[in-house]
Amino acid sequence: FYNQTGVGDILNRMNAEVGRTTAALQSILKMVGFVITITIFVYFLIGMSPRLTVAAAGLLSLVVIVNQVFIRRSKGFGKLLSQMSREYSTRLTETLTGVRLIIEAVSEEREYGILTQLIRKREKLDFQSQANSAAIAPISEMVGILCLLGIVFLGRLFLKGQMQDISAILLTYLVVLFKLLPVVSQLNGA
Repeated sequence: FYNQTGVGDILNRMNAEVGRTTAALQSILKMVGFVITITIFVYFLIGMSPRLTVAAAGLLSLVVIVNQVFIRRSKGFGKLLSQMSREYSTRLTETLTGVRLIIEAVSEEREYGILTQLIRKREKLDFQSQANSAAIAPISEMVGILCLLGIVFLGRLFLKGQMQDISAILLTYLVVLFKLLPVVSQLNGA
């Protein structure tokens, strides 16, 4: 290998491999940091109220589920739009290049109707896709707010015996929970 490969190529490969290894190690270190941070926050939340932590995890999983439903719909719309665009482009290209010249001579109106129908279907799918994408953020926000209200209600219910300290405990709990959520999002993106 050394005799057949030049020194420059070997150095280039070494530099590329070192870069990839460095990037992989940085990614692993970030993930370890996120996991440690999440673990500390979760232990702190469990220490404050184990039942409230379980309830909060359940309620916040609703936000994830709702987001996943809309994301799956967006992916489905994307696939359909791609398919419709490909079908429309193929049909239009064939029509314009004359491949369908013989057919068009006999049924020009039919070809025009098919192209018009394909355009309308594609525009309808595009509108549905945009409406779905636009709905993701507000619906996610509303579900998040409802979960927050649910956490406050459950906190009040679970901490009923500690009425004096309920405001301080709930406020501290929610602050820690809101510090935890971005860390979880970053871990999800890593």
